[in-house]
Amino acid sequence: MEKFNDDDSQILHVDFFRTCYLPAIRRDPNESVVDDGNLKFPPGVEMLHDAGIKFEVLKDESLLNIEFSNGVLRIPRLEMENHTGSLLLNLSAFEKCHYHFDSYLVDYVVLMDILIKTTKDVNILMNGGMIMNSLGNT
Repeated sequence: MEKFNDDDSQILHVDFFRTCYLPAIRRDPNESVVDDGNLKFPPGVEMLHDAGIKFEVLKDESLLNIEFSNGVLRIPRLEMENHTGSLLLNLSAFEKCHYHFDSYLVDYVVLMDILIKTTKDVNILMNGGMIMNSLGNT
């Protein structure tokens, strides 16, 4: 496999796209999260919105920089193009194989899957600018 050099670390050619998405500040891959069996997922966007949670788009940020503070969930814009779904799924599959304990894109896809349950969820995120529909434009 062809490799690229990046600050003395080796990057597989498939990993190049994943590396572009990684946040500037990364968690320690050696720290494990202990699941005590009480893992709770948040409700969908519509229920959060109805409960008073505000949604804002983060501009000029990494796709993976998601913030929640003071009742505001800030999500970077995801531009949905013809290749976006397959790119995220392929990068997630690659990450699951090679970065099982350092999975940023898998975590992002899972979070978005949890948050987006209905078309109303999608509409709220689109109206807030967090999702941009460019399907069919490429």
